[in-house]
Amino acid sequence: MSKEELNQLDKSELVDFIYDYWGQLKIQCESMIGDTENYLMNEFGRTKMTEVNKLRNILHYKLYKKNE
Repeated sequence: MSKEELNQLDKSELVDFIYDYWGQLKIQCESMIGDTENYLMNEFGRTKMTEVNKLRNILHYKLYKKNE
């Protein structure tokens, strides 16, 4: 995926793309966190959840800056 490819999407397509990616990543992380039998999968899920939260925090920051 390159910036040029993303530029080919209109705004609603780009929003759908990002939302779908974020949703799938969150579901994947939550299923790993719930794996109580495999400690490494559980920890990997928690690490990936940091990425999910980072994306959410970036969005909230950009919206805050936009509304200032």
